Amino acid sequence: WPGVLTNYADIFAEDEFQLTDRWLSKVSLGVAVHRNTVDNQFGLESIRIFFPDAKRTNIRFLKRLSASVENRLGNTAFNLGIAYGERAPSVSDGYGFYLFNSFDRFDYIGNPQMKNEKSASMTAGISYMKSKFSAKWTATHFYISGYIIGVPQIGLSPMTIGAEGIKIYEQLDYANIFNTAADIGYKFSDRFNWTNQVSYRNGTAKDVTRLPLIQPLSYNSTASYTAETWSFGISINGAARQEVNADFGERPLPSYCIAGVNASKRFAFGNQNLVLKAGIENLLDTDYTTFADWNRIPRMGRNFFLHVVYDFR
Repeated sequence: WPGVLTNYADIFAEDEFQLTDRWLSKVSLGVAVHRNTVDNQFGLESIRIFFPDAKRTNIRFLKRLSASVENRLGNTAFNLGIAYGERAPSVSDGYGFYLFNSFDRFDYIGNPQMKNEKSASMTAGISYMKSKFSAKWTATHFYISGYIIGVPQIGLSPMTIGAEGIKIYEQLDYANIFNTAADIGYKFSDRFNWTNQVSYRNGTAKDVTRLPLIQPLSYNSTASYTAETWSFGISINGAARQEVNADFGERPLPSYCIAGVNASKRFAFGNQNLVLKAGIENLLDTDYTTFADWNRIPRMGRNFFLHVVYDFR
C-alpha cells in the first residue's frame, strides 16, 4: 500500500413510524465525504506504471437511503425493505501494488480510477410461530452497478514466487446477487427440540455466469434433548457441490455432509454452576473443504472435545 491517508466524515439520520397497531415503518438516510491521498511519492509513481493519469488525491461523496415496512398479524410477521448505497473502493482496490492474496494465490493490483460501487437492494421476509412450530423465510436481491472485482490478466508476470498470476481490480457494468434462507423448527415437547436451516446464494454479472466466492446450497439440522441436568444433541450439516468460474482462478469443490454428537451434564452449587460437555465432531471422518477455506485445505477429521464451564455468579 503506497502510504494512503483516508479522511472520512459521515452524517446519518433514522426515524421510525408506528403507522397502525400492526404496521411499522423505518426510514434512514446518510451522506459521507471520503478522501484518499497518496502520501508516498514512490508508491504513487509505482501505481502510475499501470495508470499514468492516477491522481494523488481522490474525493468522493457517498449516499445511502433505506426504507422498510413491517406487519404483525397474530402469529405471522411480514417485512419488506428497499435500500440504496454507495461504496468507495478500498485502499487495496484502488492502490494495492502486487498484493499477494494467499487465498487464491494471485498478485493483485489496484485501480485508483474506479468509480463508486452502487448497490440497490430489496429484502423480503415472513415468519410464523404458533405453539410448537416456527418457520422463517428471508430473501434479498442486490443489483450492483460498477461491481468491483479482481480480473486475471494474461501477459503480466506475478512478482510473488509461486503465484498463479495477476489480477487487476476492474468494475463490471453490473452484478446480481441473490440470497435466501429458510428456518424451520418444531418443539416436540419441553425437552425435545428440532431445528433446521437451508440457505442458497447465486451471483452473476454481465458476461459472467458465476461470480467467485459464492457459497453453494448449505443446510443444517440439529436435534436436542434435555432431561433434568442432562442434555444431548446430534447435528448434521453440509453443502452441495460448488460450481465455480475457472476464469477467476477458482477450483470446484465436491458436496459434503458431516455429523456430530454431544452430551453435557450440569452441576449446581447454590448460585454457581459447573457444566461438563463432551462430543465428537465429524463423526464419520469425512474428508471435506468448504468454499471459504484457505487454499482448499481440508477441515479436521473425526475429533473429540471436552468443555468445562464454571459460572460463579
